[in-house]
Amino acid sequence: MRGRRRSFSIGVDASTLLSATGVRNIYTAVLNALRNDARGVEADLLPRVPLLPDARQAALTLQHLGKHFGEFPFDGVQVDPKDDAQWAPLLTLAPYAPHLALRAGWRTQLLESTGGIDSVRLQLLPDQVARVTEGLADLSPAGPGRARLRAT
Repeated sequence: MRGRRRSFSIGVDASTLLSATGVRNIYTAVLNALRNDARGVEADLLPRVPLLPDARQAALTLQHLGKHFGEFPFDGVQVDPKDDAQWAPLLTLAPYAPHLALRAGWRTQLLESTGGIDSVRLQLLPDQVARVTEGLADLSPAGPGRARLRAT
């Protein structure tokens, strides 16, 4: 057994205003750290905010490549984390998705986001905590604005 799952959120110093690039980098670091543990990803494609051109293109790519769920094509898509053609646009769209869920199994959710970095909730094993912590540290090794895991 690898330990028990613990709950975390992403903490960013309140004094720092994150840019869209900074938020995307945080999502990318966290998702990449958990990618090998993921068995599936679900992402809603109808954002609450206007998308930048690259994020809009990512949503269109996922609509074309992914397996749809919901009533309409843009309701949501299931992404295969092992497929690079699906993973790359997911990383671009992740900060804008109104809902994002990364699953390790049928009942095991690693990450859930309901829009924005302050909504990210994680359920991690000790080795996953180490990988996510390392990925976040690579973004900004020290100082104000450093993103980090916060136990909840």
